[in-house]
Amino acid sequence: MLLLLLSGVSGLGHEVVWLRLVAGIVGVSVLANAIVLATFMAGLGAGALLCGRWIARRPRDVALRVYTGLELFVGAWALVVPLLARGANSLFLSLAGAPGSPGRGVAALVCAALVMLPATLAMGATVPALTGALAADERPHNATGPWLGLLYGANTIGAVLGTLLGGWVLIPALGLWRGGALLAALNWLIAGGAWLLRRGAPRAAGGSREELLDDAPRDMSNKSSSRATRAIALTLVAVSGLVGLALELLWMRGLAAYARDTVATQVMTLAAALLGLGLGGLLGGALTRVGANATAARATSLARLVLLQAIAAGAALLGPVFARALAGGGGAPLALHSATGLQIVAVAVLPGALASGATVPIAASILSSIGGDAPARAAGRALAANTAGSVLGALTTGLWWIPRFGTRGATLIIAALAGLSALLAAAHAIGLFFGASKTTSARSSTPTIRARLAFVVPLSLAMAIVTIVFAARARLPAAPHMPARASGGDALVLAREDAVGLVEVLERGGHQRLVTDRRHAWGSDDPLMLRSMRRQGYLPLLLHPRPARVLEVGLATGVQFAPYLRHPAFERGVIVEISPAIAEAAQRFAPAADHVLDDPRVELIIGDGRDALRGADEGVYDVVVLGLFTAYRPGVSDLYSEELYRAGLRALAPGGLLIQWLPLDQLSDAALRSVIRSLLAAAPSVHAFEKEHYLALVASAAPLVIDGGAALRLVETPAIRDDLERHGLLDPYGMLGSHVADAAALRAFAGEGSRNTDDRPFVEFHPPAAQPVGSYTQASRSLEALLAYHVPASARAVGLDAAGVDRLARASRSRAEFLRGAIAQVRGDRVEAAKRFSAAAALNPDDRLAAITAQRARLRRSGPPMPRGGHRARRP
Repeated sequence: MLLLLLSGVSGLGHEVVWLRLVAGIVGVSVLANAIVLATFMAGLGAGALLCGRWIARRPRDVALRVYTGLELFVGAWALVVPLLARGANSLFLSLAGAPGSPGRGVAALVCAALVMLPATLAMGATVPALTGALAADERPHNATGPWLGLLYGANTIGAVLGTLLGGWVLIPALGLWRGGALLAALNWLIAGGAWLLRRGAPRAAGGSREELLDDAPRDMSNKSSSRATRAIALTLVAVSGLVGLALELLWMRGLAAYARDTVATQVMTLAAALLGLGLGGLLGGALTRVGANATAARATSLARLVLLQAIAAGAALLGPVFARALAGGGGAPLALHSATGLQIVAVAVLPGALASGATVPIAASILSSIGGDAPARAAGRALAANTAGSVLGALTTGLWWIPRFGTRGATLIIAALAGLSALLAAAHAIGLFFGASKTTSARSSTPTIRARLAFVVPLSLAMAIVTIVFAARARLPAAPHMPARASGGDALVLAREDAVGLVEVLERGGHQRLVTDRRHAWGSDDPLMLRSMRRQGYLPLLLHPRPARVLEVGLATGVQFAPYLRHPAFERGVIVEISPAIAEAAQRFAPAADHVLDDPRVELIIGDGRDALRGADEGVYDVVVLGLFTAYRPGVSDLYSEELYRAGLRALAPGGLLIQWLPLDQLSDAALRSVIRSLLAAAPSVHAFEKEHYLALVASAAPLVIDGGAALRLVETPAIRDDLERHGLLDPYGMLGSHVADAAALRAFAGEGSRNTDDRPFVEFHPPAAQPVGSYTQASRSLEALLAYHVPASARAVGLDAAGVDRLARASRSRAEFLRGAIAQVRGDRVEAAKRFSAAAALNPDDRLAAITAQRARLRRSGPPMPRGGHRARRP
């Protein structure tokens, strides 16, 4: 058991590391993620099936020798995975077609198989090999279920430790490569333990499969019934794997909406699911039914499987209802380590996982009792079927059921599958049990009263659970795995779900806003928000003389891209958006965005932005914009990595600009400095511009020239002048005055320390402290620290006369005063805030936002914690 527990630790640790490495190659699109996960799990299932068939004919010492070799191989393969990843990266770029094309899926499958499949085949074979070794000298039907339950449970509980180790320790402390090397050493340590165990095993212990069959109680009087029982057992264990994985995926996104989508939330959800599987395996081993009447024993085992399927159906439908009741109303994000959070995790994740885990050893025991299958073979078949169901669950839930039917529809489908399989098994079990009394075999006897109760009780409980579930289905919310949408006068205009998340368009007071996962607001057609997003879009136009070709990652409402359409030099734009639902919802904002997606010069790609940028030709774009994302979300930190910045700079034409927008409220102090250090390591020239609680890092290969004269001439372009005037932005001095720091100042601010890289994704492991929605404490702290290194735009601008330089200097001081007023307001110092806002308005009378904010502060000495502007950060 200790060997399998440690093997589980290394296996999940390797999974965490390898999935990150392969995702770095093929991207984090929904299809790529599904392919990578399915490849990993398919290897586990195939390894279990092949090894189970082969090892069934071997004695114990051979099984232990095989197990030792498997662990040695996994450890050796782990050392070459980083090298394979490098080669697979080049292979992917050569095989893959354009972003979003079907060819990329095939390329992702080839690369994932190249990197992971040999090792996952070996990892999947370890449990059947050790089950066969330990149960080799016992009757198969007696040994298979208990031993597999113990070993599967120990292996899966070890996987819990591996999840915590890989997610919280190895990657942040050592990085992917060194963490993988440490796990390889653990595999070799396990192999050493297995070698010592083999030395103590009798060389001919156990016997061959044929010898075991001679001693196994076989009831072959009705071969068709035996085949039907075997098929039903395999179906139940496959459906159990499907339901378990589907529920895990649903709750992975659901708990991230209740709490925050951080590594900690993801790790806790996965650890809870694995803990449930492990405890279920132990429970299933203990519940393995062995009796004098083999047929009745199989029927009773099927009845227990029926109960487990009913529990899974109940967990699917009732779990979201109970979780919402425990969570209560809105407010700050829920801490999953709190008492309420742990209760929600327990209610949401554990029941379904427990039922799925308990199914495996019971099904293996049934398989072993039919025809006397050797323990290794029975275990391999049960694990393979369970894993095949898990693969199917991962693919269908993420790629079909949720996008097509939403989370409510997907939940109903999952519950229905569990219920239908339970009904099928119940019908067969009843016929099997009541036919047992007619058995004439010498080894059989009529079922006792105790045996009848052992059969009837689980079926009765299953029927009661199914009845409750059927009655409760109508109360299932529209988005059951998400927190309830807060009321407050909002009308729901549009609701769409895809594999990325829930997308809603809400309306209040005649204005619409875009919200994801009930938490993140992307933008609005409110005039003040439109002004801020328009300003975001005009910054590159003021800094680049000819933005002819533009790539922007992140669509949002599309408002921020609209200014390019008015520039006389604009020729072609590419917008990359990972969420199809966002693309649909953005059409609701088409008038405010100048119908940007209908412009023939603009191409929308549904895919991974990192993938699109890495695959871009050299020197093809004048401007590359990385939009606003939820920085700490798992996998999103790749969009802030040094490697991606280098890829973005390679895609720029001479004089091109790479612009990284940062949500300061979603970056801790350490993470912000890490991102700045990463960009400075990739680009020789980096400048920072602010937009209230957002920061734009503008990077280029050559020193950035802030040409004030060119900006003034651009503003005089009729199409642009009309648009700026319409949104209250006819102030190029104010927009250029938002310059915060140059490269020297940013280096001084960032200091020495870790960079955010593909190998060590620092950002996602250092999230900011949890804050209530609308709180900007973290953003104000970051802005205050940056202002200590403030470099006004007038110190770096060219092309202006003396009056223009003086005006730009006043605009720069105005922006600094405005930010200090916002910082004071967050701290609750309303008097100081009013004074700063008034000073900002006086320094630059053309800054309409400063004037409005100063007036509000004077009238009420209060206001929003931070000026509203832009869309909330989100994932790509």
